[in-house]
Amino acid sequence: MVEELSEYAKKTQKSAKSSWKEDGSIVTNVDLEISETIRREIAKLFPDDNVVTEEELTEWKPDAKWNFILDPIDGTEVFYSGLPSFCTALGILDGKLNPVGAFIAAPRFGIGEEKLILSYIPGEDIYLNGERIDDFSKDDGLEEIMISSRLSGFDYSSFHGKVRSIGSSVLQIITPALVRRIKGSVTLPCYAWDLAAAIAVANHASLVSKYPDGSTFRFTFDMVRERKKAQDVIYTAKENEVDNLMGACRKIQ
Repeated sequence: MVEELSEYAKKTQKSAKSSWKEDGSIVTNVDLEISETIRREIAKLFPDDNVVTEEELTEWKPDAKWNFILDPIDGTEVFYSGLPSFCTALGILDGKLNPVGAFIAAPRFGIGEEKLILSYIPGEDIYLNGERIDDFSKDDGLEEIMISSRLSGFDYSSFHGKVRSIGSSVLQIITPALVRRIKGSVTLPCYAWDLAAAIAVANHASLVSKYPDGSTFRFTFDMVRERKKAQDVIYTAKENEVDNLMGACRKIQ
């Protein structure tokens, strides 16, 4: 379903109509259509569980076993601009809000392929375009890092590698797990739907995500139930590199 609807986004990208939400962010008719379709299908298959989606307010069930966190189009601005780095992302958190699964479909943003389709069923392996991944990027060093497109208030003048930005937090966070030279990502405070699928993949790939004070990033009920942003910037890298990443892209305000 996630892959099918991401293909729908690809086909309708040029004709998408936009409007503005109350917080000043952009939304398109395609976001809304995908959100409603997936939310309705999950509610049918998992009636006792939660579905949290960027575009709709939904009932919260405190005793749910699973929490499905949906971003119908992560990277709506690049999507509406006609660029390829957008995806449909469905993350799965367990009842304690641990990220345990993900479905990510980027129909125009392939890594060695025309598209990127990633599936991670809870308790199973990660599959990329139908092939099981058992060799995540393991090289040391910070040759290249990913940063949020609106990153300001940071000093990365001491970093001598390459800095890249693509406009999708989900794709940004999973790239260090999939691309050998890219070793970390720096993500501005954002919402659960911007993070759930990506953090599940990053954790499975033995990457860690930390706040600037060194504490481990964790999903909270404020983020999931109350729809609030993460408390600070999130650094994602291997355990032995995350401190170097914080130093390479140091928050100064």
